[in-house]
Amino acid sequence: MKLRNRDAILILLASVLWGTSFPGSKLTVGTVDPLFLMFARMALGAILGVVVLAALRRFDLRVFRKPLVWLLGAINAVGSISRTRGSS
Repeated sequence: MKLRNRDAILILLASVLWGTSFPGSKLTVGTVDPLFLMFARMALGAILGVVVLAALRRFDLRVFRKPLVWLLGAINAVGSISRTRGSS
């Protein structure tokens, strides 16, 4: 499989965003409640994901009718909250 320039740029962008999230979190945890910070990160990611999927015309609301989607979302939320509360 050939790596296209666009793919390489997207991988680099994801790496930069991922890498800067840790120092950014460390700086803001002293002034903002860690649970709120986690909520803000998840909300921003969800909004950005919906915008990207809508722009690509791949956003389908029918996915929210599936119980598995809600179950996986709940498991993710419980894990994130537990990790955030445990590290603060």
